[in-house]
Amino acid sequence: MSTLADDLDDGLEYAYNSSDNEVDEGVVVSEPEDETTNGKGKRKRDQGSSKEKLKEKKKIKMQYDIEHKLNFSKEQPDVIVEELAKKIRQHNKDLSSLELSELYFSKDDFVYTGDYPHKRNLPGFSKFLKTTFPRVFGKSRRNTSKYVLVLSQSAIRCCDIHRATRDLPGSSLKLIKKNKMKNDIELIKRAKSHLLSSTTGRLTRLLEEEECTLTPDSISAIVVDSSYLDSKKISYWDDYKNIEVIKNLLKENKLLKVYLY
Repeated sequence: MSTLADDLDDGLEYAYNSSDNEVDEGVVVSEPEDETTNGKGKRKRDQGSSKEKLKEKKKIKMQYDIEHKLNFSKEQPDVIVEELAKKIRQHNKDLSSLELSELYFSKDDFVYTGDYPHKRNLPGFSKFLKTTFPRVFGKSRRNTSKYVLVLSQSAIRCCDIHRATRDLPGSSLKLIKKNKMKNDIELIKRAKSHLLSSTTGRLTRLLEEEECTLTPDSISAIVVDSSYLDSKKISYWDDYKNIEVIKNLLKENKLLKVYLY
């Protein structure tokens, strides 16, 4: 730190009267700058600028993540598989490479739907199903005993999809926790619908019931409600349990394929 003498040694020349040693009134003596005050002010400005930059970076990342989730259903199967592999590795950090390989998906597990030209929202769900599965829901439909399974992240969303697909032949079966288990089992046994709108949790419970006629082999296709984000911007794939259940279904039924909406 500068001494007082250093502070005063600022290059100015001081004139003295030889008779009385008084300082010449015409000379201006400069005041030393308060380095401590100026330093604090600069640090505060720098900190404020850093916080704003960090806030802006977080905002940009959040926007990117949302866009990525909304458009994930349009990706190629190999991109989908790699993204899910990242989630699997993050959730199973203690597993070996060999153990992880048994949990990974194959690109053959997924059917590309990125060429579907229409908006992926609730009102368009029926149109997507008719276009993707014409032999089940379209004009060229044939009799089948198998189901197209739509998996959603919440019971509320299942109800929304159930209402949005009422125009399909046989409508859909709404399978949620609020229903009595025996009623769902009876509904699956007697209903003529070939569309199931279910949460992952309810599906798992039903598959565990011996009396239930629903099995992995009775499911012909899985449609994941992938484009929907809830109020917290969470997607179906953000819950690892959902990934596990789909993987188990594919193990049980080698002919099953997954479609993303």
